Amino acid sequence: MSQLNGISSEIAKALATKSAAPFLFLGSGFSRRYIGLETWAELLEKFSDGVKDFEYYLASSDSRMPMAAQLLADDYFEYWWSDEAFKEIRAAQGKKMQRKSSPLKLEISRYLREKSKASPASEHLKQELSLLNKLNIDGVITTNWDSLIESIFPEYKVFIGQEELIFSNPQSIAEIYKIHGCCAKPDTLVLTEDDYASFEKKYSYLVAKLITIFIEHPVFFIGYSLADENIQNMLGSIVGCLTDEQLPIFSKNLYFVKRAPVEGKSQIYPSTMQFGSYALNLQVIETSDFSEVYAGIETVKRKIPARVLRVCKEQMYELVKSTSPDNKLAVANLDDIEDGSDIEFVVGVGVAKAENESGNVAQQGYTGITQKDLFWDVITDENGYDPDKVLLEVFPNMPAKHGTFFPGYKYLKEVGLTSLDELDGSKYAEVKPFFTKYDTAKFRSSSFARPFIKYAKSKSAAEIVAEFPVEKAAAYLPFLDPNAFDLDIVKGFLVENFDRIFDKSDSYATYYKKLAVLYDRIRQGFHPA
Repeated sequence: MSQLNGISSEIAKALATKSAAPFLFLGSGFSRRYIGLETWAELLEKFSDGVKDFEYYLASSDSRMPMAAQLLADDYFEYWWSDEAFKEIRAAQGKKMQRKSSPLKLEISRYLREKSKASPASEHLKQELSLLNKLNIDGVITTNWDSLIESIFPEYKVFIGQEELIFSNPQSIAEIYKIHGCCAKPDTLVLTEDDYASFEKKYSYLVAKLITIFIEHPVFFIGYSLADENIQNMLGSIVGCLTDEQLPIFSKNLYFVKRAPVEGKSQIYPSTMQFGSYALNLQVIETSDFSEVYAGIETVKRKIPARVLRVCKEQMYELVKSTSPDNKLAVANLDDIEDGSDIEFVVGVGVAKAENESGNVAQQGYTGITQKDLFWDVITDENGYDPDKVLLEVFPNMPAKHGTFFPGYKYLKEVGLTSLDELDGSKYAEVKPFFTKYDTAKFRSSSFARPFIKYAKSKSAAEIVAEFPVEKAAAYLPFLDPNAFDLDIVKGFLVENFDRIFDKSDSYATYYKKLAVLYDRIRQGFHPA
């Protein structure tokens, strides 16, 4: 760090106080800098050639770019299907054109794939990219469609589009999130007014996926303006989800890198973005030489490459999720590892899951069972616990005994108890306080009663899960009549959002917990009064 100077040293000092490596958030200015990619308007103008003047689409859309793209896509559809210039590509790709916007997206993607192969215009820019390639960052988030960033970090796992990110299990290390799609999959491009409308419907899901990154990692925005509408909307959505304690942490993690108006003059200064009553503070880095930024980030070091850490973390996730992990062992020098396919992650575990002669979890295993273990078991039936031991040995030591919303009807049913009266007269009577606190009203949040009647009363469980943000779905589902409480749908929803039950930073965690207990109760026949 002593060899650095100027803003490189300031960045290095700031990152030395962080517990995690940075993420980069890359916008169109990044690709414009290194491969000369056109702006959005310039790109649309390029592809309006042969159709109509681009000014026509701008005027027809009141200069709203998504609508201009929508109008162009409609006209381009006819042009692509009729013009001789596309005869060969129509023969090869025609059957894949599923939407009216598909031909335009296909041709833009073909252009971007070629453009992504371009080299920077100067030796200095080549040196910047060479330095960027060496950074120990945890990942990249980008709205860019080109594949430049994949060529810089070829070992990072790529998630393309909003859907792929939402319905996967990203590990937040050695990953690239292309939230507006990628030229590798043309139909994923968020291009038209319809695309943006679809994107907005699930935007809250995406924010939920990204919010931990913004809390735990410093994030460097490169290639965006502070006035960028997409960035302002995203930051505003995150601000709206954070607690008063989290907001200062979030603010300290934000760095906007912009080109200095004066060549050779670099500086870091604070700036503010206003979101309602909250002023979000962030750091602006102005420089004409981005190597200064990359040199500061490059001071973040790891003994184990990010690509290896990602595979280890992913395998640990799969180990926890699986009931029958494979018994595999691989030994290799870290420098010899080429990709994730030749890595096996080895974990040492005590006797908590050892089996005794009767096939049940060993005695010591029951002392280590947590609330999270029990919630997972009542939802999935995967842990194979002895219900007798759970009720007699685990429940009495749980801190939730005098709290609320704790599962366990599954175990009562498995030992032959079908009512609280039967429980009261049994050897398990000590656990009765876990099950005597609930009635229908306790599972239903009064603040969601009117919204449920207005928006969701006529909908099925499947429709509620599909049409509403996850936090609203968790609040609405308990309002359903038990006969309409689709157990398979609710189970899938709980499995998908399981970690939210125990996320102390999630203000909706209680709704998921209530829903899990209600699922357990209805499934096992203990219908709420």
